[in-house]
Amino acid sequence: RRACRPSPTPAMQNFVVYTRDEEDGEPPPSVFVSQAEASFKAQIWGPHPLSGDLSTYGRKLVLLVTVWFLSLVIWGAAANNIADPRPCDGICTWQLICGLISWLYLSVLLIFNILIEYQKMSRYGFFSHLVEFICYLPLIFWWVCGIAAFSAARSTAEGVAIVFSWMCFFGTIALSFRAYHSYLEEDRPDEVPEEVQLQFDTEQRYG
Repeated sequence: RRACRPSPTPAMQNFVVYTRDEEDGEPPPSVFVSQAEASFKAQIWGPHPLSGDLSTYGRKLVLLVTVWFLSLVIWGAAANNIADPRPCDGICTWQLICGLISWLYLSVLLIFNILIEYQKMSRYGFFSHLVEFICYLPLIFWWVCGIAAFSAARSTAEGVAIVFSWMCFFGTIALSFRAYHSYLEEDRPDEVPEEVQLQFDTEQRYG
């Protein structure tokens, strides 16, 4: 494919246009790709153009680090209880397992995000925004199992495990929501207005 650069119009400034080679005397079909997709680079801390807030991708990373830290506190509190002379019951063991697996799982996803931002990995490889969104879904059900055990009526779990497990549950839901919106913004090209497509096709046909 070769890049085609028609004279820009205000409606076309947010798009990069590619065309394929001409076939059988027909004008080459045009493909519009959004600037976000063409750049192959997410703007992490870039402010939203209207609100000045963090971008959707930036909010996703904040939530990822938050749930990662909460999981660390949960399994760290359980490890501290195991170090005490008193025996650790089943709830204490499950607190350690639940928090540790969540922390390790999120650590891998966090490392992938860091490698992508340092251009050691490609976001358009195996770890796309859609794949990352799917990776967060099992974690929601994982924390359902956690809060079901910690918040039971006769549970011996301490307040740290109960409160932080609920925070991990809701934080993972919010994280999945942000990851899905990152997929919508970064991996899917913007819709091209009909008048922009018509103008470009006219320029290609008649010069």
